[in-house]
Amino acid sequence: MNDGMNENALRAFTVLEEDLKILSQSNGHPTAILREQESQVISILRDLRILHPFDDPVLEINFHKHLYPSFRSLLIYYQEKHLVCSALPHENLCLLKRHYQGELQRIARFFDAYAFHYKYFILKGQELDVLFFTENADLQNVLLPVVPTHEPAGSTVTAELFARFMAYERLRIDLLSFLYELEPKPILSSTTVDRFGKLRKPFKWTGETINLIEVAHAIHLNKQINEGEIGIVEFFEGLGEFFGVNLGVPKKGFDNMKSRKRLSRTQFLDLMRDSVIKKMDDEDDWGSVRGLL
Repeated sequence: MNDGMNENALRAFTVLEEDLKILSQSNGHPTAILREQESQVISILRDLRILHPFDDPVLEINFHKHLYPSFRSLLIYYQEKHLVCSALPHENLCLLKRHYQGELQRIARFFDAYAFHYKYFILKGQELDVLFFTENADLQNVLLPVVPTHEPAGSTVTAELFARFMAYERLRIDLLSFLYELEPKPILSSTTVDRFGKLRKPFKWTGETINLIEVAHAIHLNKQINEGEIGIVEFFEGLGEFFGVNLGVPKKGFDNMKSRKRLSRTQFLDLMRDSVIKKMDDEDDWGSVRGLL
């Protein structure tokens, strides 16, 4: 999703993504929360083209193929998720599973209906970019998709379709997660089996959550994972899942670190550095003692 974004656009996207997630976790009527989320995304979409002008085909293609669909997908995602959650049959487990499965089937049908363009999206094709992502392309070309919800003033029709691909892929992950949570877990679900066939318990972070948040921010800021090509929200979710702890919204955790008054704002990172240096010094001292024996 973040392909083709420059550093400023990526930073703006990350901040918006975190703000929308904070809103989704807030207390309030779901519709009111959605309205605020819509307002934030629409405001940015309105200014997006002004802030990112293009005066050559390469920049135009990048805008319609990557920049606009990424921001637009956030709006579609929260709208679609709201519709899914507003129709939940809460009191019947069987109906609840059927509801989620029906939504997954709806998404699958959408991908099937645009199989050619979805394949182009998945494979990151470039051969038809001029047709799909420039405004002066031949609008009568039969390879252009027909998207009923397309807003001509926003971007190209294929850009709208790509935004929906991004949103629906994200929603599909949520739906699969919801279904997984409804399934009974086996007794040994808290263990794994290593390559020797031995049961091994998963890693569990037992320290303070804020300490892992410090480490997570340091790792992400120094681009140590996936060559830096991973969003901070995705990284926090993956790291938290690995250690069995909810790291929350990255920006909120970072703000908590910044607001420290009496303690160092990087207390745990300082402690880790001191511990490693102390061990090195201890081993150096021990080496000197052995030399005297």
